[in-house]
Amino acid sequence: MSTQHTPGPWAIATYGQHEDGDPKFYGILRGDITIANLGMSERKQDRARHEANARLIAAAPDLLQSLQAIVARSEEHTSELQ
Repeated sequence: MSTQHTPGPWAIATYGQHEDGDPKFYGILRGDITIANLGMSERKQDRARHEANARLIAAAPDLLQSLQAIVARSEEHTSELQ
C-alpha cells in the first residue's frame, strides 16, 4: 500500500484564547510546519469536539501504522493456513 500524506509524527498546536482560556482553534503540526487547521468556534459546546477532532487527526499516522501491522500479520496467518 502506498501512502500520499505527510509522514508523522504529528502534534497538536493551539492558537488564540477565548476569555475562559480555551483555545480558539487547533492546528496539526509536523515539526514546526502546520499541515492542517481546524475550524474555530465561539460556542463553548463545540470546543470539546474540535479538540477531539484535533487529537484524532494528530494520531492518524500512528493509527495507519498500527492498521498496516494488523493487515500484515493477518496476511501472514492467512498464508499459513493455506
